[in-house]
Amino acid sequence: MTLGLDNPEALIAQYGRSFHLASRFLPRHARERAIRLYGFCRLLDDLADGSGSSEAGRRELNALLENWSDAEHPLLQAYRRLNLRDDAPARALVAALAADTGPRQLATWEALIQYAHGVAGTVGLMMAEILGATDDSAPRHALDLGMAMQLINIARDVTEDAKRDRVYVPAAWLPADLTPAAILREPERAWPAVSRLINAAEPYFASGFAGLRYLPPSARRGIWIAGRVYREIGQRVLQRGPSGLRERAIVSARRKFSLAARSRLAPTSRTPWGGSGDHHSSRLHADLTGYCGVASRDEPGKSL
Repeated sequence: MTLGLDNPEALIAQYGRSFHLASRFLPRHARERAIRLYGFCRLLDDLADGSGSSEAGRRELNALLENWSDAEHPLLQAYRRLNLRDDAPARALVAALAADTGPRQLATWEALIQYAHGVAGTVGLMMAEILGATDDSAPRHALDLGMAMQLINIARDVTEDAKRDRVYVPAAWLPADLTPAAILREPERAWPAVSRLINAAEPYFASGFAGLRYLPPSARRGIWIAGRVYREIGQRVLQRGPSGLRERAIVSARRKFSLAARSRLAPTSRTPWGGSGDHHSSRLHADLTGYCGVASRDEPGKSL
């Protein structure tokens, strides 16, 4: 843990290569805080997955919540150095990770989107503050980009998760007998649900990109790159088809740098953050009433 806290740049270079690339395009004053946020989140994730047992991880994460004001805990010290105004997203992240230790099977889309909010949407909220978003409409779009990226993670890693006895694709979308062991034997049987999940992420990506207009211009390019790389992963999974689930889909370094180059034109072309007014679809947050960052009243929009 200490190594990661002392050198978050090394941590992100090793484990978060897509975000490491994107972070190069963030303004200097925000980049350091963004990287430290990544380190904090990565180490929380390690507590959930690498504490020796699921029960040990759950206990450690719950202890963080119970002792949130502890001035001596290294992780909480690192969190406070981020100087965030609102602790609610970080606490929601820790609670979601505590619930995610050990075997897992999500039953419904509602359970999945609530999980995605907890482990990724909350990070979007913290990142938006770090990058200088101040408009009241910004949080809902920051949530959406974080959740979209998490949905793609799940689609890409369906077999890797099955090795750990975890299935995040809604059970309601899968054949009733498709256990984690069965996914490892016949991952192709999960394909209809995986492709459905990638398509379900699209409205969240669209909302996330539209919300980039709430960031300072100097911060938009880096987040656009991060979102586009993740969306590209989903498209690669779709292109490879059912048999592709046997190997983890990746975006090549060459393609990542191509997207980075294209981002130079984005602010002056038909911008993903252009336009006026906010038209966030209430349907995207229909299952998140009362969750942090979710407005009590969204503008009506189209359903998924």
